[in-house]
Amino acid sequence: MLGRLQRFAAIAIAVVLAVPAFSQNPSSKPIRVIVPYAPGGLVDASMRVLAPKMADLLGQPVVVDNRSGAGGIIGMAEVARSTPDGNTLLFANDSVALVPHTFANLAFDPVKDFSPVTQVLSVPLVLLVHPSVPVNTLRELSVYSKENAGKLSAGGVAGTTTQLCLEMFKSVSGADIQFVPYKGAAPALTDFIAGQTQVMAVSTTVSLPHVRSGKAKALAVASARRASNMPEIPTTADAGYPSVEFSVWMGILGPSKMSAPLVQRLRAAAVRSLNEPANIKRFIDQGMDVLGTTPEEFGRFIALESAKFGRIVAQAGIKPE
Repeated sequence: MLGRLQRFAAIAIAVVLAVPAFSQNPSSKPIRVIVPYAPGGLVDASMRVLAPKMADLLGQPVVVDNRSGAGGIIGMAEVARSTPDGNTLLFANDSVALVPHTFANLAFDPVKDFSPVTQVLSVPLVLLVHPSVPVNTLRELSVYSKENAGKLSAGGVAGTTTQLCLEMFKSVSGADIQFVPYKGAAPALTDFIAGQTQVMAVSTTVSLPHVRSGKAKALAVASARRASNMPEIPTTADAGYPSVEFSVWMGILGPSKMSAPLVQRLRAAAVRSLNEPANIKRFIDQGMDVLGTTPEEFGRFIALESAKFGRIVAQAGIKPE
């Protein structure tokens, strides 16, 4: 924990030194940050933590606007076709790189139609099994599933990274696990806890209370390094499946063709807010990695994620809706 806090402190100092003159306010209009999901979820809550400090730094109100529907597509599309003046932004998650592969005739491209500002947070998925399943590692799960063919199922929302994580594990391990689609993450988790399904991939933030209560067993975190809120749980790389790496990541995007100075100004405010000591502690306590990448880094990351998702969707035979 101390090492992570020291690293974040160094990032914060660098950002302070590089921050633009926020007093040179180019607009008095409110900045509307579209969250393409309903209020109350992890993505929405994270942006609401960042918004107040960003507003103070920018000298403009920062208003969180929830535009849910169609798996986030409605909100994403609205930002993609907005004027690139910095007054309409998107607080995106991993779905922005996935929906082009799971929805047909999409009206936007995640690489071409947005201006990356910064990736702010990432929280890894963790592969869970119900306590009734007599396994304690991913390799044991693979063996058990094949010895009990057709008996294990995994619930989740179709066309999301939770499904892709499961599909990738099945591909590399040969595990026999049937995916059961749900309309929402909450009912999928409810049925998993009740033992109606036996396997699930979900964020470490959501899963932690159930792991601690003994209602779920965490086999591996789908990340290159261990989660801060589950340091005792091995990674998928530790377990021998390094390609099974998935997270719920979040970042700020604007419409394409935003000017470089405007992007840098917004990025600096976001990273300063992200690195507020209270915010760092809050995010780390939830098992999140605090990032604050450059626009270039975020753009490259989105392109790589989109390509990865496309390969897995095709390999798993997932048909666009």
